[in-house]
Amino acid sequence: MSKLGKTIGVASLLVAAVVFQTCAVAAPAEQISCPASITSEQKILNLPASWQTATDTTTHRLSAVTFYDGPPEQKASLVNDLQSQNATQRTATWKFPSNPRGYWLACSYDRTAILLTRKLPSNVGQCHVVYDTSTSSSGLPAVKSINCQ
Repeated sequence: MSKLGKTIGVASLLVAAVVFQTCAVAAPAEQISCPASITSEQKILNLPASWQTATDTTTHRLSAVTFYDGPPEQKASLVNDLQSQNATQRTATWKFPSNPRGYWLACSYDRTAILLTRKLPSNVGQCHVVYDTSTSSSGLPAVKSINCQ
């Protein structure tokens, strides 16, 4: 192969590598959010004498999100790193440096003790949670959106 052919071949490989890397970086991040509401069933464990139970079938709205350093059962909840606010919303930002335990998201629902949890992908470096300060759920500003990158 001639020197020119080798140069063109190497240049083609470099262009292909740059294009591949650019496409990999430009790929959209996985959408991470909590379900807006859930339906649950509760059961009493020790019904007092002369009482009956009735079932409330209303759905339970998302009331809060919490981020954890490691699995939520280890109880290492994190405080946000930054906050900003305007007239109608507040944004809280959590930053996640590299961590062998990983980070987890927990979604809480009004009038329940239920937490929906999931491990965040290892490439997530931060999450922004936007709260609607004009509405509330369980006394807290309503969660409007979650954006993780």
